[in-house]
Amino acid sequence: MKNREIDYFFISPEKLDSFYIGKMEADNFVVPNPVFHRHNFHEIIWLKTGSGSHSIDGNCHDLAANSLSLIRKGQVHRFNELRNASGYYLRFTDDFLPDLQGQEAEIYGGLFSFASSGIFNPVLIPGAHRAEIEQLVDLIAGEFYRENSLGKKELVRHFLLALLIKIERLILLQGSMISPRYDAGEYQFFDSYLTLLEEHYRREHNVDFYAEKLQLSSKQLSNLLQQRTGKSAKRLIVERLLLEAKRLLSFTELPVKQIASSLGYNDPYHFSKLFKQETGLSPKTFREQ
Repeated sequence: MKNREIDYFFISPEKLDSFYIGKMEADNFVVPNPVFHRHNFHEIIWLKTGSGSHSIDGNCHDLAANSLSLIRKGQVHRFNELRNASGYYLRFTDDFLPDLQGQEAEIYGGLFSFASSGIFNPVLIPGAHRAEIEQLVDLIAGEFYRENSLGKKELVRHFLLALLIKIERLILLQGSMISPRYDAGEYQFFDSYLTLLEEHYRREHNVDFYAEKLQLSSKQLSNLLQQRTGKSAKRLIVERLLLEAKRLLSFTELPVKQIASSLGYNDPYHFSKLFKQETGLSPKTFREQ
């Protein structure tokens, strides 16, 4: 039997105010949580050595040495396998990095939204940048496990923010290697849209809402997204709704009517109609397959 809700994992209250870092060692590391689950925290997995595969929201990602995997809170995932894995995993809630403003807030808000889109996840670490990543992670781990150290929490926060900025730079670098048209301005814009979408998709299905928030016309917003992603603003809204619908249908026994309501559809007929148009299956048939 499926659970009524997808299993949630939380950072234990005794951790450093909603932050934890753990080490993976090839000779004794066991694959964590081999069942599909979701977190109330974000997770970064730095795979220094080893390989494997990881399923996130129904998409299987191959894992290789010298890569960083980003898992946004709420994503449904599991490790399928890990072989000879060494490295670290970092877990933290939004509360651990409070009161971020300006560019820091944009980086934090956009990074996991961007990762959850499946683009550049995992993030590859080129040879020239590996020592920097290792140094930052070692600094975080060293400070986290230091006993009764003055300013421990503040230093961990600063090192973590530095790591997030470095990951953002790697994504920009990875993007520029894939597409000569890729630039930081477009990336920040895409970040902003995905962040808004993640916050409001359950209730706001109209492109006008997001365009107004970004101080653009609906046509301008869709044109910019079409150029960057090959998808319109409306298409991205629909895909986000479908992703959550599939999660809930696959991993819970919530009635279709309740799922529809949680996604902003007062009439389950309209939800079922959209779902069948997009997938070729009714919600009931999708759940049973």
